[in-house]
Amino acid sequence: MNQGPESDWLAAPRAAVTGLLLVIWTLAMIPPQALLMACRSRAARVLPMIYHRGVCRLIGLHVKRSGEAAVAGPALFVSNHTSYIDIVVLQAALQASFVAKSEVAGWPLVGLLARLGNSLFIERRPSHAAAQSDAMRRRLKAGESLILFPEATSSDGNRLLPFRSPLFSVVEEPLAGRVIPVQPISLVYTHANNLPMSRRDRPFLTWYGGTELLPHFWQILCRGPATAGLKFYPPMTITDYRSRKELASACERRIARGVSAALAGRGSTPPARAGTAPAPARSA
Repeated sequence: MNQGPESDWLAAPRAAVTGLLLVIWTLAMIPPQALLMACRSRAARVLPMIYHRGVCRLIGLHVKRSGEAAVAGPALFVSNHTSYIDIVVLQAALQASFVAKSEVAGWPLVGLLARLGNSLFIERRPSHAAAQSDAMRRRLKAGESLILFPEATSSDGNRLLPFRSPLFSVVEEPLAGRVIPVQPISLVYTHANNLPMSRRDRPFLTWYGGTELLPHFWQILCRGPATAGLKFYPPMTITDYRSRKELASACERRIARGVSAALAGRGSTPPARAGTAPAPARSA
């Protein structure tokens, strides 16, 4: 890669200005979103998309999108997970809410983004499986689409962690006579500073292990533009498989192939020009 931000004496001032603009943008969006959520307005599903597209523009994150989201009613979107930035990328592309572990609600920055996006916070314990599934089905029945990270934690971006299948139980039974589609998505950060990212570079965007959140985010602001490749695969349904475990495994295989191809540069495209907006998303 080219020289890092330490060689650019303007990086820190630019990052500080970007951080200030992010704070202003976030504070401006919280009151209308809170009001829309309190009124149970359908617009509360749209505003998070607008907010996260604004975040993408401010931090110089360009989303290169391939494929389309399922559009015939509510769906369960399933994605690999490498960073809190995944929240920004996916909600810039989808009218959908995240299924997140309960402790995320208390995290700085990430918790705020999750609440603004109307995330469903759950206790990821086997003893709570039935309650988790019921909560997800209520959201789906209300017409909301959900985004699930089956790895249950973030990886280093160079591989997938094993998918956990319990929450796939939400699609085992039809909802109001309709089988809920499950759509796999692969998400890979491919370029930084307009150059392809190597295995060594990827931790600058991915967030896992014991990495401190705020210093990591400051590093992202300092390093300049980046590109995320987002690919949608054909939806699947439980009726095509003998169990939720088989469905989860099929999603894992599909996403793993997509991640591997993106990391190898197969089918990738050059990063967009700075300031290019993500491709328009179709409503889920």
